[in-house]
Amino acid sequence: MYGTTVDEIAKLNGIKNKNLIIIGQILKIPSKLKYFSKYTGSSVSIVDALKAIKEQSSYDYRSKVAEVNGIKNYAGTSAQNIKLLDLLKSGKLIKP
Repeated sequence: MYGTTVDEIAKLNGIKNKNLIIIGQILKIPSKLKYFSKYTGSSVSIVDALKAIKEQSSYDYRSKVAEVNGIKNYAGTSAQNIKLLDLLKSGKLIKP
């Protein structure tokens, strides 16, 4: 999901035994992630918002975007698209 490996996360967090990560432990994630430009328009359509920031908006591409942003089994539903749009508007939509 974050485009990194367990080894990279363990190294960044000073974890010597990567098999011993405690539930609830707060971890730093390497910042290799790339984000879409923040969308500041008023469209309620993820397709239109992506087009406005000069990005691909095809269903296949949105499926990839959804996957890396934790949306499983993307089907283009209203709820899924609203989540993508909210992330885009907040500048937190991760690029695949």
